[in-house]
Amino acid sequence: MISPTDALPDDDVPLTPQQVSSWRDQGFVLVQGLVPEELVSAAQEEMAATPPGPLTRGLMLPSSSDALNKISTHRRPRSAVRQLLGTGSLTLLQSEAWSKSP
Repeated sequence: MISPTDALPDDDVPLTPQQVSSWRDQGFVLVQGLVPEELVSAAQEEMAATPPGPLTRGLMLPSSSDALNKISTHRRPRSAVRQLLGTGSLTLLQSEAWSKSP
C-alpha cells in the first residue's frame, strides 16, 4: 500500500521535488494536505447528497456545490499542476465531480 506524503506549506510551490519526480516517473503521486481539510469535508458532504447516476449527472464548474467550486479554483492545486507540468501558465478549461456508489 502506498501512503501519501505531506504537501509543503508554500502556496506557490506545494510539492516537494520527490513528489514531482514520483508523478513524472510513476505517473502518480499521493499528496496529503494540498487542499484544506475543511474544503474536502464540505465537498464530501455535498457529494453525499448527489446520488450516483448516468454520466450526465456529474457536477460541472460552476456547480451548485460551493466547496467543489472552491477546490477547482483553489490556488494550491493549481500551483501543484503548474509544478507537475513545468509551466508558469495554466488555464482551467473544465472541472467535474462524479458521485460514485460505495
